[in-house]
Amino acid sequence: MMYKYMIFLWNIIIFVDMNRWIVAAFAVLWMLPLSAQSAREEILAEPQKAGGVYAMYEQVPGQESRPPKGDKPFYISHYGRHGARYLLSDKEYARVVDLFARAHEAGELTDAGENLNDRLQAYYRQMQYREGELSRYGWEQHQFIARQMYAAYPELFRRRPRVEAASTLLLRTLMSMNAFCTALQGCDPHLPIYAEGSRLNLNGICPHLKDNPFAQGEGVRFDVDDPWGGNLKRFAMENEPWESLADRYFRHREWLLAASDTVSFVRNLHTLVFNSNNVPTDLSFAAVFTPEEAYQAWRVENYRYWLGLGPQNTSEISLVEEIVRTADRDIAAGEPLVRLRFGHDSSLMATLSLLGINTFGQMPASADEIEEVWRCYRIPMACNYRFVFYRNKSGEVLFKFVLNGSDAKIPALTPVEGCFYRWSDFRALLAEKYHFS
Repeated sequence: MMYKYMIFLWNIIIFVDMNRWIVAAFAVLWMLPLSAQSAREEILAEPQKAGGVYAMYEQVPGQESRPPKGDKPFYISHYGRHGARYLLSDKEYARVVDLFARAHEAGELTDAGENLNDRLQAYYRQMQYREGELSRYGWEQHQFIARQMYAAYPELFRRRPRVEAASTLLLRTLMSMNAFCTALQGCDPHLPIYAEGSRLNLNGICPHLKDNPFAQGEGVRFDVDDPWGGNLKRFAMENEPWESLADRYFRHREWLLAASDTVSFVRNLHTLVFNSNNVPTDLSFAAVFTPEEAYQAWRVENYRYWLGLGPQNTSEISLVEEIVRTADRDIAAGEPLVRLRFGHDSSLMATLSLLGINTFGQMPASADEIEEVWRCYRIPMACNYRFVFYRNKSGEVLFKFVLNGSDAKIPALTPVEGCFYRWSDFRALLAEKYHFS
């Protein structure tokens, strides 16, 4: 289609006023790659994105550019969120399951509600006793990402770099690290790999965790006001689709209002429904939300994550500092190295904002415009980023930032070429912004 469109424009250029149409035609071509869908359009086209942080990592080929001529990769600094998981506790299932069970006993479910209740009860029996565990899908995600990384940098991996991996102490991150490392080892049995889980590393992986012995400040909070005087409860009440959901599944809104507050009802149902994509099950909840309802529920979740983890949050500064200081040390050592970190969506989201990647660090003009620069479905299960460092014969160190397998941009910096930046420029920018040397 693009090829035919270009031919059409070229014919116009040939047969019409050359100067005027050349400008117009190339302006159109220039703008085509820049056109982007709104969050609503993306979700209506791909409803699973309404899961936000419960969306699944897309196991597709990455889109990475080649480095400037003569630059060779020698070091990777990687951060990966754990893969697809079960819900964090049985309570997250029970809140929804118990509500529908009580409505069934009270005769307050519609036919659609009874059908959903039957599926919920069966689903709960399948999900019990797997609190927060990595699912088979999560294991497969990290194996895919590891193999993709190995294939993307043959010049580095031919040198058999030392691989150093560290994880938080939760089972799902440890298992994600295990999946990743075993896949790398499968690519080359002779790779020297060492992996560990230690509280000592938490300040440089997930600083706000309560187990971090070096934790400072309040950590991550979602119960804060936005810069425009709003808060989560107000935004949720103005945007959540509770009325249409209540009318579809319950006979009387009054019963639901007496049994649960609307914000909790929508959020709990949203969490259970969209997390079901993360786990093996023969039960489907795809139609519980209409696409429009799914978008509305996602807007509330997106706002919530932005409040706690957007550019105003500073809880993960020590992680940014750790990445920088470790990179300085590893670059100076000069040996081929792959450094892997395995943590959580909260730290990953916050560092994308702090690092100013793509639009994550931009401040919107209003609460309603948050989704134009910040979309939490871009942090799916197994979301990952990596700094890939290159050195040329003159010793200059460049890097590119790769998010979920594709090149990302750093708007505050001028690239040397494409998406390649000088490490010295980026390091100076962060040091000045966050006051570390």
